[in-house]
Amino acid sequence: MNERRVGSMKNNKKLLAFGGGMVKDQSVTISERHLGLTMPTEKRNKTDRLLKLANSVEEHLDLDCILELGRRRGREFFERISVSTSISLSRTTPNIRHDLLKVNGCCRIGVALDEAFCFYYADNISLLQSMGVEIVPFSPIHDNHLPHQLDGLYLGGGYPELNSEALQSNESIRTDIYDFSNAGGMIYAECGGMMYLTGGIHTEEKKSAEEEEEESASSFSQLCGVFPDVVSRMTSKMKMHYATLEFTEDNPIFTPGQYCRGQKFHFSECTTDNNKHDKSSVDVEINERGNIGQKFPIKATPETVMNVQSEYVGLRKHNTLASYYHLHFASNPTIASELAHKALECSPWRKENTSCP
Repeated sequence: MNERRVGSMKNNKKLLAFGGGMVKDQSVTISERHLGLTMPTEKRNKTDRLLKLANSVEEHLDLDCILELGRRRGREFFERISVSTSISLSRTTPNIRHDLLKVNGCCRIGVALDEAFCFYYADNISLLQSMGVEIVPFSPIHDNHLPHQLDGLYLGGGYPELNSEALQSNESIRTDIYDFSNAGGMIYAECGGMMYLTGGIHTEEKKSAEEEEEESASSFSQLCGVFPDVVSRMTSKMKMHYATLEFTEDNPIFTPGQYCRGQKFHFSECTTDNNKHDKSSVDVEINERGNIGQKFPIKATPETVMNVQSEYVGLRKHNTLASYYHLHFASNPTIASELAHKALECSPWRKENTSCP
């Protein structure tokens, strides 16, 4: 507590309680890396770091003071700020379909999960599981094939650009994913997952020390080719914002007019491959701004301080939907349920086995 001398009890009431202060300690720092922080699975000695941090907290903070402040002021402060800062779901979720919020039958959705694909809202996974969906993790890097009897695929974001060679090397699972899409299976992909479904990715490599530092060599890694005439390219320009997303009639998974909240954060862009002239396999073209244009599956309204107009985004083919946006299913639980129902409806293995539930 602040023990400074005061002139009167009235002045004493105006003093702020002092709970202590943490000292800078590099040994407990989580260093910044490409596109954010190092993932928890990549860090060693996590237990040692947490123990050091706990000891530092005990040494430098007055925990009794902080807990007492929480008991005396916590509820009042929380109630005061929660009303003004909470997000109203009713504004963006007018058509929640409660009849769909449970999935009848066992729905198995494969979720890409490894060092290349690791960006998921935990709410999304939990919500799917609460609806009866079985989440089946798999690795596009380490697994030779997709797991058996999957009804759908969920490809999240991550670092495909840092693992492009490993992803390219695993041709067998890339073929499985390509075949799954062509068979009409439901695939939902966002950001890095979308990049993985393109014809390939261009990444930049630094040249040797003997060459000029400003120059770089561009390398290309072949990927799944679900959208064969589209390629991903790394850029220096960051694109990041929250958005309200509306699904159009040209999306293959969700009911047109459904809303959802989401965000995007990337240093890449998707463009058509100028080396290919046969665009008949995918309905894609370059629009006036040089980005992907097509019968867009998503209308995105960015939530920024600038007055940014809505944009039509995304890629679709068969029952595959992909875009740079990370959807937050909890902003409209119907989205998660429709995804699962679509997976069951379009499941390739169930179509081949008519006796399955």
